[in-house]
Amino acid sequence: MRIRFEPELVEEAVSLELIRREHRGDFVFSESYREMADQIYKDHPAESRTHEFEVLHERFFHRLGLSEGIHHVLRRFPEVKEKLRELTFAKAQGKQRPGLEVRNGDPAFARVTLKSELFGEPHALLRFLAREFLRLSDLLNPHFSGGALAAGAGTTRFPELIRQRFRTLWDISLYGRLSRRGEMFVSREECGRELKAVFPRLSDSALELMLYKLWDSEDVTQAELQEMARAHSHSNPRTPGAQCPLCHFPTHDWVTEEREAIVGLIRQDYPDWESSQGICSRCLELYQMQAGCW
Repeated sequence: MRIRFEPELVEEAVSLELIRREHRGDFVFSESYREMADQIYKDHPAESRTHEFEVLHERFFHRLGLSEGIHHVLRRFPEVKEKLRELTFAKAQGKQRPGLEVRNGDPAFARVTLKSELFGEPHALLRFLAREFLRLSDLLNPHFSGGALAAGAGTTRFPELIRQRFRTLWDISLYGRLSRRGEMFVSREECGRELKAVFPRLSDSALELMLYKLWDSEDVTQAELQEMARAHSHSNPRTPGAQCPLCHFPTHDWVTEEREAIVGLIRQDYPDWESSQGICSRCLELYQMQAGCW
């Protein structure tokens, strides 16, 4: 796998790191950098200096240890190193949201955009990279993509609200799985608040059910996340693979529930739900636990 760092990101990351070290009283690298930069101005005409400075910045990028965090996290994801052909790191521009991009829908060629300042915040960098590498691992997994991966993880054709929901749902799934690896970057409670922000009309119980499906599952698929992001249409037929009207996950295990105690609890969370719509067996189990009847 080839790893590339785009020059603009490298130059800015090096500049910020040299400034941070100077503030701590460490001028060793700054003095060395200035000597080499002065030599470039002396030895090279203006038209060739751009390339020489790119070489200089990349040399200092590695000498300052700025690439170590990336390689450290990447070692935790051997499936990414095995299946990826090229991984590029670039500076996130303006209001662009940092994160993973794939070239023409092909996850074998991935690009991660990030803010240069992250290199000076080791914990934030670790959290960001772990999340995005696990996201990339999902994209490289045919079970997740279903063989129909589109650029932007299959949401570019949807309205902004749907894309925002999709991203939040996916992030929660990623953080849940990372927590079970012993990497608690974001708590379950924080994820619950994020879920509430993108699904403000759902009741607390309904949000908790959705959070349970995301945080505790190991095999959520792209199609399931898309269906959840487009949630709250109750017109789904009760056919194998159709989505449950409560949790919005596809199910092959439909059940009908007419017991008054359980129907009452469901309607507290989903006032428009009718028992004729049915629910999936996992949702039924959760409401049975709340009602104390099986």
